[in-house]
This record gives sequence, structure tokens and C-alpha cells, in this order.
Amino acid sequence: MIYIFCALYQEASCLIEKYGLKRAEGFRSRVYQSGEITLAVTGTGIVGPVMALSEICQNHKKKESKDFMINLGIAGCRPDAKEDVRGKIFIANKIHNEVTGRDFYPDMIVNSTLPEKKLITVARPIDAGEMEEGILYDMEAAFLFEAGQNYFDVARMFFIKIISDAGVSKEQDQPISSEEVKMLVFDQMENIQSVMDVLRALSLTQRDSCEEQDKLTAAMSELLCASATMEQEIAKIIRYTRLARVDVEKILGDLKREGRIPVSDRREGKKVLDRIKRQILRFDT
Repeated sequence: MIYIFCALYQEASCLIEKYGLKRAEGFRSRVYQSGEITLAVTGTGIVGPVMALSEICQNHKKKESKDFMINLGIAGCRPDAKEDVRGKIFIANKIHNEVTGRDFYPDMIVNSTLPEKKLITVARPIDAGEMEEGILYDMEAAFLFEAGQNYFDVARMFFIKIISDAGVSKEQDQPISSEEVKMLVFDQMENIQSVMDVLRALSLTQRDSCEEQDKLTAAMSELLCASATMEQEIAKIIRYTRLARVDVEKILGDLKREGRIPVSDRREGKKVLDRIKRQILRFDT
């Protein structure tokens, strides 16, 4: 599953249209869903984004699932004299919370191909003169990162920002319009879709792998007359064998040929499980 959080509807509308998302009932925030995508329009600032993320993840996200989280939206940035950055898209490699002083570092394990920048989350719109040159500024990312750590692996959280302005200024006739926000996102949909395609492919691959592991856990538990506690241990062993590239199916096949499984009772199952663990760790007796 991919969870997307946008502060403004105009930031989200292109994704809603592109992926055919439909308004979901039963949420305090505006939530749109279809298949493996859930998108929330949270409002700006601290409270709305954190409340939306917490509500969705506490009540609807499966525990221990390998889901992805994206925060997509516009950001301010004061460019250097030679660079026109309005409309350009970036992914945050460091997020600083100006309110608390804390720093967060997204793990850039998945190659998004997007250029990277530091992002500072502020509590209010700020003047261009208050901005550091070449740094992104928004009002949600740090709060979402801090809350999101409770539900997502850090390596599965992505903060994607499109530069909309260079901060508030007296010379600016009027703030950026809703239509301009939508067009900024629309112009970057190819890049956004590329990131989504990578994450959706990873999500499907990992879901298939999880289903395979669940089936093997159930089969092994039946062979060993496993209790609920033993079944949890078997699930951990299966996950370990996948990471360590140990062929646990071969170990089970050898035990079947020896007549050691299936067992007749739980006590014998525990003994066989201990033997399996020793073989996995290459301490077979």
C-alpha cells in the first residue's frame, strides 16, 4: 500500500484523477482511495497532517506491513542569482524542524532519480529574506516524518516538493493561486508517476513474497503441531531464511525423508524446530 499526504486539495487533484481515487467515508480528513493507494488531504500546519496520518494508520494500516508513505506538496525556496527554480521538483534528503530544532534524515535507499535538497519545516509563511539560499521550506514535512516513524520504516518515507515561490514578499501582488498550484503538480506528473511506478512495483513484489512466507509458515506450523507462540517463532525463522538465503524447504524435505515430520505432538514438534534452527545456523548435530 502507498499512503500519500498532501496539505492542499490542489496538490492532490492530479493524483486523484490519474489513479481514479474515490472519496472514502468514515474519516475526519478528506481521504481518497483505490486499490493500493490511499491519499489524504490534510490541511497545512502541525495538527491536520499529524491527525490525518494517525487516524489512517491506527485504524486502517496493517501492522508490520511494508507500506510506503509519500508527502507531496509545494515548497518555497530562495534561489541563487543565476537559478530559476520555480516549478522544479526535489526529494528531501534532510528535514529540519524549525519549531523543535530536531533534524530527520530519510533513508535514500530507493533510487527515485529526483534531485535532492534539504528541507526546513516552519510554523508560518516566511519572508524571502528569512530563507537560506537553495533550501526548501514547507509547513508539514517534519511533523509528518516524526509521526510517520511510528508506522513506517524510515526507508519507506518520501518527501517530494515542487518549488512554488521564493517566500512572502511585499512586492508580491497576490499569493499563488489554486490553479497555479495544480499546474505546478501537473507539470511534474511524469516525475511523480515514475516514483509511484517504482514504489508500486516494489509493493507488489514484497506482497507476493509475504504471501509466500505466510503459506510456508502455515505449512510448517501444521507439520510441527505448533502452538500460537511456536507459529510466531516459525514466521520469524522463515523471514530470516529469506534474508539469509537459506533453503528451508530443502531442510523440511530432508526431515520428511527421514520420517521426522510430520510429528505426532507439540513436544516432538519443539524438538524438530530446535533442530531446524541449528541447521539454519549451520550447527547441525
